[in-house]
Amino acid sequence: TAYLADSVELKCLFLLMDGRHGIKENDYEMLQWLEHHQKIYRVIFTKTDKLNQRDFLAAIKKAKKIQR
Repeated sequence: TAYLADSVELKCLFLLMDGRHGIKENDYEMLQWLEHHQKIYRVIFTKTDKLNQRDFLAAIKKAKKIQR
């Protein structure tokens, strides 16, 4: 984590989350860490092609809530 916290070269971090399983506790912990260290980040949900339309739309809604 020292590299992530101290690197000035990193402009944006991408946090990959499995869209089939939603946001897990360790994802929330990482999001809090990124916020605490004032890092710019984007959340990318993977495997969304495996979801039905309702679950896909729910994943998008969750992603929009946590993006800054």
